[in-house]
Amino acid sequence: MTRNQQIGVGVTLGVMALLGMVFVINPVNNPLLPPCLFHRLTGLYCPGCGSTRAIHHLLHGQWQEALRLNALVTILGPLLVGGLAWERLSRRSVRPWSFNQLSPTLVWALVGVVLLFGIVRNIPCYPFTLLVP
Repeated sequence: MTRNQQIGVGVTLGVMALLGMVFVINPVNNPLLPPCLFHRLTGLYCPGCGSTRAIHHLLHGQWQEALRLNALVTILGPLLVGGLAWERLSRRSVRPWSFNQLSPTLVWALVGVVLLFGIVRNIPCYPFTLLVP
């Protein structure tokens, strides 16, 4: 097994362990999982606020609650994971895949979507208040 394959297996096992933990532990009022530091300091919701609770609900098949808590993670998370898995599994060459192969346009578009979501969810009027976790 090459070094890159070992790293890939390690990352995969780590992500699976984290997902298992979030599946078992309900993040609502759980002292093991810290609250959002950005929200605590500013009173604003970051693009990731509610994401751990959303992932917990996604893992339990509760899509509507996950969408309410963090629409960005609920929609883009599975798409990104599936896209990365498809890219990795469909590659027929023996050279290792890296994030350097992602299109800069795609990366900047994702950064823009995340920033826009972070701004829009803090606009204090309907319908933007629906994005508050």
